[in-house]
Amino acid sequence: MKSRFRAIALVASLGCAVLCCNAHNEHRHITAEKALFIADSLQDSRQHQSAVDFVEAYLDDLGELRDSTVSIPLALLLMRLSDCYYVLERYQEADSAILGADAILAAADDTDSLRAFAMLTRGGLQWYLGNDQLAEQLHLDALSMLRVRFGETHPVVQYTWDEVLIHYVVVGDWRAYISFAEKFLQFRLDLYGPCDSLALERADVLALAYREVGDRTRERQTLELILESSRCSDVVYPKFIMKITGQLGLALTEEGDSERAVRLLRRSLNAAELHYQPESESLLVPLTRLGNVLAEYGEMDACDSIYRRVVPLAVSTLGRKHVETLEYRRIQGNILMNLRRVDEAASVLARALQDAEEVFTADSAQLIDYLFEYGASLGLQGDPEDAAPFIQRAVNLGNCCAETDSLKALARTAQAWLDNARVTKRRVDSLELNTDSVEAFKQD
Repeated sequence: MKSRFRAIALVASLGCAVLCCNAHNEHRHITAEKALFIADSLQDSRQHQSAVDFVEAYLDDLGELRDSTVSIPLALLLMRLSDCYYVLERYQEADSAILGADAILAAADDTDSLRAFAMLTRGGLQWYLGNDQLAEQLHLDALSMLRVRFGETHPVVQYTWDEVLIHYVVVGDWRAYISFAEKFLQFRLDLYGPCDSLALERADVLALAYREVGDRTRERQTLELILESSRCSDVVYPKFIMKITGQLGLALTEEGDSERAVRLLRRSLNAAELHYQPESESLLVPLTRLGNVLAEYGEMDACDSIYRRVVPLAVSTLGRKHVETLEYRRIQGNILMNLRRVDEAASVLARALQDAEEVFTADSAQLIDYLFEYGASLGLQGDPEDAAPFIQRAVNLGNCCAETDSLKALARTAQAWLDNARVTKRRVDSLELNTDSVEAFKQD
């Protein structure tokens, strides 16, 4: 094998001599090391197209010689070329360049770590090319190669573990993520103890994975572990703790532990209020989380107080007609109807519907909630026939345009409401309000 490489080197040196004699060769005097330096400089200054032009010209000047040269700088140059292609969204060319680098590294001695990083780069490219299975295999092969070379505890191996986890998140393979993350976290906890910040951050995603596969108990247990462990970590940011506290509050809500859920969500809001300015958009998430849980447990007065903060804050930070602001305004109207403050609810919902009709197209299923709830508020005010045009539009949109089960169900509820109102021909004194929309709008 060594003699083969010496032969290749001899061919390379002869080839270089020939290239040096070629008057038409613009890069005959440039070594691969210098070419790599030039490419790095262009890349660092974000001149990606210039870097591509330079490297392509350099490789063209090498001609067939590049395919027979075992040169680490040349492999690195191809990796830089792949990076630039990636930035320029030329993914197929990026894949070809990294394949060229891998071929050189596969023939060279003692380059397992470089080759593993080439595999990781190529694995990431496969996401954009739609080859998820190949992406997974490349990530796992790279991890296996680095484990053999460095052992489990080496930082580069830990980094590659993390890259594999990121792969499973990107492709949405939550069961594979769970299987891999459980082993990774146990290893990190055994190695560094319960205060390891990386383990805590990955456990956050593991909790999400449990939620995605419907395992609410393990989601809650993981979030509780994160909160408990975060007490001894000096590198966990307050924003992260606020996020985990809010997620745990929602998990407890779904398990029916309302008292603890509300307590945790209030704690999350209090921490956010200490961390952010009163006019910060970042307060919207902890506020609405708490408000929605209060609504679910029937504490409508407390929920109303929350949304009287939410709506002005959303208007000032996101804008009056932002989609999220419109939803907050609609939920506020829903809350007021539940409190039987019907006139106020009708006023809030009328303005929300007017703005929603300017944001969404006339045939958008997004209008179903707004139409139904404004119509319901009119029905509570007096003759149900006042509500009929709006409820009927909600029904029509549901029949023609609703794509989700929740919107289809809402349209059926609207139809039943309308049929009942027309039969009774009287004021509607009780109304089963739509609370599914509040539930669906809970933020992660």
